Amino acid sequence: MDSMNEGNFQKFIKLRGTWYTAGGLALLVPALLVPSHVVKFAFLWCALVCFYIGMGYFFSFTRLLFKNERGIIPWPIKIVLLPFFAGTYFCNWLSRQTSDDPAFQEISPGLFIGRRILPADLGDLEKHGINAVLDVTAEFDALSLTVEDTPIEYLNVPIFDHSVPKLRHLHKAVAQIDKWRSDNKTVLVHCALGRGRSAMALLAYLIYRKPDTTTRELLEAAQAIRGSIAPNFRQLRMLEKYRNSKFVTERKPRAYVIINPTAGSYGGDNMRDEIQRQLEPFFDVSMQFTTPEHGAEAIAKEAIARNIDLVVACGGDGTVSAVASTLVHTDTTLGILPLGTANALASCLYGTGNTSDLATNCERIAKQSTRIIDTAECNGHALILLSGIGLESGMISRASPDIKQRWGVLAYVAGAIQEFTELDTLELTLTVDGNAKQISTYSLIVANAAPAFSILAQGGGEPVYDDGELDITWLESRGDPGESVVSMVELVQSGLLDNPETNYVHHEKGRVIEFTANKTIPVVIDGELFEFDHIEIRCIPQSLRVIA
Repeated sequence: MDSMNEGNFQKFIKLRGTWYTAGGLALLVPALLVPSHVVKFAFLWCALVCFYIGMGYFFSFTRLLFKNERGIIPWPIKIVLLPFFAGTYFCNWLSRQTSDDPAFQEISPGLFIGRRILPADLGDLEKHGINAVLDVTAEFDALSLTVEDTPIEYLNVPIFDHSVPKLRHLHKAVAQIDKWRSDNKTVLVHCALGRGRSAMALLAYLIYRKPDTTTRELLEAAQAIRGSIAPNFRQLRMLEKYRNSKFVTERKPRAYVIINPTAGSYGGDNMRDEIQRQLEPFFDVSMQFTTPEHGAEAIAKEAIARNIDLVVACGGDGTVSAVASTLVHTDTTLGILPLGTANALASCLYGTGNTSDLATNCERIAKQSTRIIDTAECNGHALILLSGIGLESGMISRASPDIKQRWGVLAYVAGAIQEFTELDTLELTLTVDGNAKQISTYSLIVANAAPAFSILAQGGGEPVYDDGELDITWLESRGDPGESVVSMVELVQSGLLDNPETNYVHHEKGRVIEFTANKTIPVVIDGELFEFDHIEIRCIPQSLRVIA
């Protein structure tokens, strides 16, 4: 069928009912000519069944097989239509013998596609954690062994082979998948072989969830996993019809707003109500509050499990980093309502000074314009902004929550001044993409993203957060009097000028950065303090979707 051109395939689909009708007429000839009453009855029976199925194809009337939503075809119907079911089961068995496809394959997290379920597949269902099944066949019933005797939710939306459903029936399938995924269920969508009807239903759901992604892109991504996926031309046209329907165009994305009520700039119930008022016209909003027992990371994980489209981190850098690190490598978008002291990531994305107005921030989120940025991993910890030793870690350790609450950004300035009076030179082995060197430094920063006010990370100008590389800036220690002051002047010049001449400031870029000390040293990772003697940081390109 892959070799057919579009016109011929359309004729093939339109003539499918005609084929059954023609087959019925052909069977009438021997029914009239053979003398044996038994043989005459057999031919007449098969002819009538062909006429009946042909009528179903002509009018897209799948109910004529009487398959209910639980997937059961009544035994009287199976007996009456035995020639059809016998041929269907034989063709399906023959196709499975010549197919190398696994029974089920995961196309998207928690979403599988596959062929019809057999008793031998129960082990695979359990192995993959599949606990919800959408069956889009009209001609196969769901064996009681595979559904009724196992803790699996099931729905049948019957579609004839090679055919398409009505738009409302396709959305019924999509809505059920969406409900199951919102309930954190692992879903299998199956047809006879996992190639056409199931692919159409699965792609319709992905269109519903990702309307900005083209059907071709979604199809190619699915085919990269299961190469036999091949919805026909009518099914592809139905997908475009569904994309342009009110089911998709009028859908409100679902949003979790995760609020840290202890954030410095949180305005209480009035601010909560204002956020909800501004976002509700554009999103199905659920307000979530962090507690000491149930933090931002745990709530973000719940959002992913419930297939939420957007998670808005409403708090300081700690809240934003906790949410962002959880959303890495997911389809969920990060939005930011900055309420902290520095608001570093928001400043990187939207510019320093453009993050304080709540109405502007809500308007930015409402536009739903997105981009994908890099992240990194540092010794097993997610890194969104930067990691540093020396001055950076000392400054962070001195800026306690109480001081930040009272002084704001000045808390970091005061911490930096104190740290300058107690500079400690570190001897390190620095390795950038496999190239090692010995350095002496009292400040080293590895940045994926850093706002302009993070001066210690500006050795090569403001780091670019979507270039697939990390920026390394270190200040060389030579034991010279006043070198710290000179270094800071050179850092400011580096941030303002392209490739300035410097004596103490060094900058490189790389994908994998390692540095090793001869002792355990304090290391800051996105504002959190740790202690290591060896640090490895790997860039993870294009791994976090954010509101642009």
